[in-house]
Amino acid sequence: MIRPPVVTNWRLRPSAAAVWVICPGMLRMSAGVVFDDADPTVREEGTACHLAAHNQCIGQPVAVGTIAPNGVEIDGDMLEACGLYQSAIAAWPTAAPRYFETPTHCADIHPECGGTPDVFAWCPVTRTIYLGDLKYGYRPVHAYANWQLLCYVSGVMRHFGLQAHDVERVEFMIVQPRAYGRDPVQSAVMPMHEVLQYWETLRNAALQAVALDSVCVTNSACLDCEGRHQCPALRSAALRVLDAAHAATPEALPFAAAENELRVLTWARGIVDARISGLEQQVKHGMTNGQRAMHWDLEPSTARLRWRDGVAEQVRAIGKLTGANIEKPSELITPTQAKKLLGENLVNMLAERPPGALKLVPSDAQKWARIFGDK
Repeated sequence: MIRPPVVTNWRLRPSAAAVWVICPGMLRMSAGVVFDDADPTVREEGTACHLAAHNQCIGQPVAVGTIAPNGVEIDGDMLEACGLYQSAIAAWPTAAPRYFETPTHCADIHPECGGTPDVFAWCPVTRTIYLGDLKYGYRPVHAYANWQLLCYVSGVMRHFGLQAHDVERVEFMIVQPRAYGRDPVQSAVMPMHEVLQYWETLRNAALQAVALDSVCVTNSACLDCEGRHQCPALRSAALRVLDAAHAATPEALPFAAAENELRVLTWARGIVDARISGLEQQVKHGMTNGQRAMHWDLEPSTARLRWRDGVAEQVRAIGKLTGANIEKPSELITPTQAKKLLGENLVNMLAERPPGALKLVPSDAQKWARIFGDK
């Protein structure tokens, strides 16, 4: 597979703009962080899907079963997402060329802001910029006033040598096949004068983000912040939640009070979850680098059952002998699906469950008491 060009030396990334526009301290908290995500599965699947989409769009077909450079296997769902993405781009009402994975400098936002849009086009006839982004995650992303795409408008204009008065409007598009329960293709049109208003917010936020005294603000994006394990604002907010947990409340609240408390506690749960995941990240990184933990162990999580290497033809032969249809259009059905057709014992002989990502689990307290004494 062909890797698209990547520019990584931009300090202010448009992909993180939704965070630093609310929390200027994110940049400072995340600087130099080397921890891996607690659960990189969705991220790595997204990377593989983007690579497949890039190859498909530039005329390099990708087959099911291809291994992406990051080690993730391209499956049918990813190629279906790529097809949806290609169709949505083709539906733009312009014959102007599409530019895929082209690095851009978003200098109108800040000299240190830049990134790589998934796809963009410029139609001089209608004076319209088209900007699209493929998302392979599950949490819905909105196209209208999308901070990442608003940053990219600056880079696209610089790419084409455009000034604000040259552009009439911008059409944003988010393609998100796994945001279930809504249309997977979301579009929004903004006039250029409205884009400029959002740019003012982005410019001010960018200046605050690069400042040495930038402040941290807890928000809904804390769970995704790379620096959440060392964020003083998140730590204080999480500890305040613990203090509040000791306050007495009536057993039966009026409906309005119960509704409001549910709202507050739901927000508090997100803050605590973000703090926990950040500390999990830090502790797991320390343990994998030789530090000894008294209260935690590392053990592999359970991965999805898969066929063992080299048994595909054997499984196909068994399927033909038994009359079981175990083929997808271009690949075997999963071992779990095959259990009903071939029997659990036979499938377990031919399939395996490889170790999953490491996760933290509470240690056996008695083990550490025996080693170090009671703590």
